Amino acid sequence: MKKALLVIIGLLVSACSSTVVNNPEEVNDALPDWMLEAPVEEESFFSTGVGVSTSLQLASDKAILNAKRSFADRIEGVVSSKTKEYTTETNGVANSTIERTTTNIVAEAYLSGYSVKDTVVQTSDDSYRVLCPLGIQH
Repeated sequence: MKKALLVIIGLLVSACSSTVVNNPEEVNDALPDWMLEAPVEEESFFSTGVGVSTSLQLASDKAILNAKRSFADRIEGVVSSKTKEYTTETNGVANSTIERTTTNIVAEAYLSGYSVKDTVVQTSDDSYRVLCPLGIQH
């Protein structure tokens, strides 16, 4: 089991490029172009995700999950909004309060057959940041 885990981590690391980013001002310079603007291809949709953890595997899992969540939202997302207005009057002076709640619901989305490529791993003193592009053919 340990050998299989080491092989998986080795494959993950070998498929990634690595950048050391210690200063928040350097983050934008270290971001790949696809992070700010998803690639456009005729046969695929793309989404991106970011994951941060002291564990490389957990950071990678978080990045993939965040990219999948973004896909699911675009494919099956439903937005609902509710606005309430409360008005009170005290000594002839009316006060209104407006409360607005917006909910984004993704019940289920089938995302099998996705691919991950060009993953970037950034390291800091005590954590990994994984930037992950996810593609799904349509």
